[in-house]
Amino acid sequence: MVWMATPVHLVAGLTSLHLDRRSILRLSADDLTALATEFRRVFHDSGFVLEPLGTGDFLLFGRQMPVAQTLEPARAMGNSIADAQPVGATDPALRRLGAEIEMWFHEHPVNDVRRRRGEPPVTGLWLWGGGPSPVPHESVPGHPRDAAANTPRPRGSPVTGVAPSDIAFGCDAYLSGLWASIGKKVFPLPQQLTDIFGYPGVRRAAVVIEIGPMLHSNPRWTFFDAVAQIDRTFIGPAVEALGAAKIERLVILANDHQLTVRARDRFKLWRRIPPGLTGLQ
Repeated sequence: MVWMATPVHLVAGLTSLHLDRRSILRLSADDLTALATEFRRVFHDSGFVLEPLGTGDFLLFGRQMPVAQTLEPARAMGNSIADAQPVGATDPALRRLGAEIEMWFHEHPVNDVRRRRGEPPVTGLWLWGGGPSPVPHESVPGHPRDAAANTPRPRGSPVTGVAPSDIAFGCDAYLSGLWASIGKKVFPLPQQLTDIFGYPGVRRAAVVIEIGPMLHSNPRWTFFDAVAQIDRTFIGPAVEALGAAKIERLVILANDHQLTVRARDRFKLWRRIPPGLTGLQ
């Protein structure tokens, strides 16, 4: 089995722990490597293995167990973690591991360094998105080494709807995994939308924008300041490019809400569209 393991900084309230808008962390490569190495030593007999990802979080490999319904941490922002997962949604071994990881992070040297840098400490790993691993990890007890050697790697396998001319930007583990499965690389998020237009031969572009890193980089910002910056930098220019027929279609997906606008919609003169986010509401 394999799960996403997102580093989080849980905030203590009067009666419970909760996630605030800056609770989701993206760790440096050095921190990821140091934690993954020590995890192997401390939890060597747990049946779990932690592997760092280039997106600033981890994959957690473990033995076979029932697939549980888990919530992405971004959807739990502002809520108590007690309300984030249904009762009995996760395996007892996974819940026990999560509690042990929280104790492991308490007074951890990596957190001492983070505090000196003015960064929030890591208080735990949010385990979510679990399912069967296509390639069992060699360090997990009971790993079928001979079978794994003959198991096809996901790289090069087709992803429905992705064409060779497609390009992706952002720092999201799922997006990076999808692109890696077809042998492609996700580019860093550009400074502005117009930077994307400089890539020749691109027919479609996927841009994944996370608010958490923006809030960490700008401590004085509120959630709405970050949304306004996204509007100025990406959505507003995209709407302008759509109106000028520089792009054919704009699809915006925010949580469970999706909006699609096409270039030909500009001919609907009876609908006067305001600029930016306001025009997309």
